[in-house]
Amino acid sequence: MLDGGCGVMKNKTSILSVVLISGYFPLFLYLRNVEEIQFSSYFLIILCSVLIGIGLMVLFSVLLKSVASGALTTNLFMIVFSNYAYISILFENLFPFLKYWHIVPLICLGLYLLVYLFFEKQTNRQFIQDITNVITFVFLGLLIINTISALPSIQRIVANTFNKRDIEIAEKSSTNVNLPNIYYFIFDEFSSEKVMKDYYDYDISEFITFLIDHNFNYSSLSRNESHKTITITTNYMNLDYVVTDDDSTSKKMELKKTPLLFTLAKEQGYTLRGLGVANNMGIDEQIMEFEVKGTIGLTIGGETAKDLYMKQTVLYPLVTGRKASFAGMISKLQEDVKNVVQYEKNVFCFGYLFLPHEPFVFDKNGNEIDSSHYYDWKNQEYYRDQYIYTTKVIKNLVKMIIDSDPDAVIIIQSDHSARAASDQDLYMKWIEISDMRTMFNAVYMQGESFPIDGKSGVNTLRSVFSELWNVDLPGVEVP
Repeated sequence: MLDGGCGVMKNKTSILSVVLISGYFPLFLYLRNVEEIQFSSYFLIILCSVLIGIGLMVLFSVLLKSVASGALTTNLFMIVFSNYAYISILFENLFPFLKYWHIVPLICLGLYLLVYLFFEKQTNRQFIQDITNVITFVFLGLLIINTISALPSIQRIVANTFNKRDIEIAEKSSTNVNLPNIYYFIFDEFSSEKVMKDYYDYDISEFITFLIDHNFNYSSLSRNESHKTITITTNYMNLDYVVTDDDSTSKKMELKKTPLLFTLAKEQGYTLRGLGVANNMGIDEQIMEFEVKGTIGLTIGGETAKDLYMKQTVLYPLVTGRKASFAGMISKLQEDVKNVVQYEKNVFCFGYLFLPHEPFVFDKNGNEIDSSHYYDWKNQEYYRDQYIYTTKVIKNLVKMIIDSDPDAVIIIQSDHSARAASDQDLYMKWIEISDMRTMFNAVYMQGESFPIDGKSGVNTLRSVFSELWNVDLPGVEVP
């Protein structure tokens, strides 16, 4: 009877180990990004991983005629399954002729033989159980450590959840204020007119004419203080030159959490709205007030948390292509804009789009190009075509807003121009740094004339909000 009881306990321990290790890797990704991923939408990934683990345990237990051996084989398999990308790189470096369909069966066969031949034939089952226990305690320890490190973020989410009613009340109190909706878009690496003409032999006058015909004010001479996105956008968000390229990334991310721009917007009575993947600007303290339904967990490259996890696993061929990810990102941005112009007032909308920045996914008509050219800066057509496609996305957004909300304010800016940063043969050698610092800059000020020519991104924002909100934000010197 005692032996039977011990056997049941060992089986329970084996099952617990499989649940823990199968769920650990997707849970690890969540804990590392707890403020960017909605648990409710990500839970299914964790559950599927656990169910796969349990299913494999049943299969291996039958084949090996031992629950302990089945659990150990499953645990080893799930460790490999969840980290396949790294193992695959090792195999392909050692044996370049091996492909996915070679490596996967070899790994599966190797794991099975490892347990069957070594553990089943040369050791007793208690030793197998001991190994399972060690693996379990190791992963339990890792889970505890990662959970503790994520606690501050979890606490902020819980606090924001409890304050949700207060936020809703504050939003309702502003609905009686007659404020023009503001739409602020940043398009990453959307080059200036000069860069497109001098380096890509492409004339963007047709696009500029479109904007001017829709009563935009356009600056052909705007340039920023840097060619680095995180420096520029930190200064944009704070309406001043608060950081330089020499400042640490952590300082810049901290300054994005409660930026002056959003503070002023809320003081004026605006409700903040994130469009597309606005949360990826790193504005952690603002995120719970952003309506980014279905977008939490998207990277600025358009990948979901599910994509990021599956790309590490043996199932990576099932991950959607870059076009699907980018197309989803663009679609989400357009859907968000449509909802705002139709149903909302007194809102400050902020949208960030990772276009026409690499990877080069689209041709000029929005069709997917071959993945071998995703980072091809040497063939200029790929950046140029994605740039052209981006202008089409902007045109659609502009028409959508102005047709339904002509009294709005629309700001369209880039951080910098093309840089070819991922190509070490071209970066800092082909495009002059002074040209990298030029930026695209256009403002629709409720259909009225508003001079911005020659102003930097920060000074353009200061001019717009000084006029709109009657606050004292004089121009500042560009470093």
